[in-house]
Amino acid sequence: MESIYQKIILIFFSLSLLFSYEYKTGDIILRKQSNIISDLFAKIDPCGYSHSGIILKIGTKLYVVHIEYSKGNDFKIVPFKKFIKNSKYKVIRLKYKIDEKKFLQEIEKIRKLNPSFDFTFSLNNKKYYCTELIDKIYFNAIKKHVYSYLFAFKGKKIITIRSILNNPEFKVVLSKNLK
Repeated sequence: MESIYQKIILIFFSLSLLFSYEYKTGDIILRKQSNIISDLFAKIDPCGYSHSGIILKIGTKLYVVHIEYSKGNDFKIVPFKKFIKNSKYKVIRLKYKIDEKKFLQEIEKIRKLNPSFDFTFSLNNKKYYCTELIDKIYFNAIKKHVYSYLFAFKGKKIITIRSILNNPEFKVVLSKNLK
């Protein structure tokens, strides 16, 4: 039986890990919200997450670059806390160091193009869905795809969150569940 002191030490250690984590530009964030749309997307090649983005750190401020349909501007750079609000989320990172400046340059190039959300889930147009946007930024920045396979979906090959999670070049650096 654990003593109360062991429990306190374990809680303190867990909290210190949570608050000492340093996010980096280029980290991939995966999220799942509690709503019907998130539930539907989470069932495609199931992995427990439905949306993704790339963390962007500017000074001490954190943002998430992602794409989702909205009237006007589908390409978004939103505050980190807004992106994770009411969500469970996971942050993954390449196991090796990246050039964060290249990521910033690629994000800026795509921001200037102001792409639309890709309802056709095609890999061969100038529109993007969330995982496709991440792959585009990564491929342009480091010349590698983020996915480990392309998933067959309604006669098309798509990039899924699970195909990114299964990429052995990434490691999980933080995982937080909804309360």
